[in-house]
Amino acid sequence: MLLKKSITLVYSLFIKNSNPDCPVGKHIQGAVSPLFASAESQLEKELANQTLEDVIDNLYKQAKQVRN
Repeated sequence: MLLKKSITLVYSLFIKNSNPDCPVGKHIQGAVSPLFASAESQLEKELANQTLEDVIDNLYKQAKQVRN
C-alpha cells in the first residue's frame, strides 16, 4: 500500500507542477496518466503474489541472518 501511495504522490506532484500555459504542461496529464496507471496495475499484481513470509524472509536476508 505504501508503494501505491508513493506512485500516487509522484503522479500528483508531477501534475501539480505542470504549467497550463506551456504547450507540454497543458497536455502532460493526459500523456503520463496511462503510464502511471500501468505502473500502478503492475505493482498491484506483483504485491498480490507476495506473502508476509516473503517479507520476513527478505528482512532476514537484509539483516544477513539465517531464518530457523
